[in-house]
Amino acid sequence: MAGKIRADTIQGDSQLKLNIGETTYIEVSAPSFNIAQPLNVQSTAVFTDAVSFSGSLGNIDTGNIGATGTLSVSGVSTLANVNSTGVSTFGGAQIGQISTLANVSSNVTPDFASNNFFTLTLDGNLTFQAPLNISTGQAGVIFLVQDGTGSRTASFNTYYRFPAQTAPTLTTTPDAVDMLTYVVKSSTEILCDVVLDIR
Repeated sequence: MAGKIRADTIQGDSQLKLNIGETTYIEVSAPSFNIAQPLNVQSTAVFTDAVSFSGSLGNIDTGNIGATGTLSVSGVSTLANVNSTGVSTFGGAQIGQISTLANVSSNVTPDFASNNFFTLTLDGNLTFQAPLNISTGQAGVIFLVQDGTGSRTASFNTYYRFPAQTAPTLTTTPDAVDMLTYVVKSSTEILCDVVLDIR
């Protein structure tokens, strides 16, 4: 094996470092345990106490993490994916941001990979095109807000399915708010309902 492996004790027995070559991989300093390089768990990782992540994370597959303690993520700048093969229980609020949709030549094309929740100010008569990056099972809300003029209408691509196969007639009062809720049933079916004139 190229390089060298060295375990160093520092300040008596209070700190231990595992180095491969000149790179430190693990630091143990009671009562903390620090992994200084990316950790790749090939099998199941079992934690019997609280586990906290405070850096950037790419993927957490909870199907491969057996935790009898608490797994928490704090101060994380990037958390790309959390994939679970079982039930996930959260003890606090899970907050989704709201993205603003814009129209291009009176067409609106939501990107479902960017968010679950959207808001759109209708500044003209608009047509919803089929969304980008549709994922079966995704659900969310689109707030439809009339501008100060009002009387704006919206039509919808056939991907959007409504009760009785009838798209809604939006509230046309200036500054009125309607709420479209949706669930993606398949790659070409988005089941929708609209709550009108919320105030």
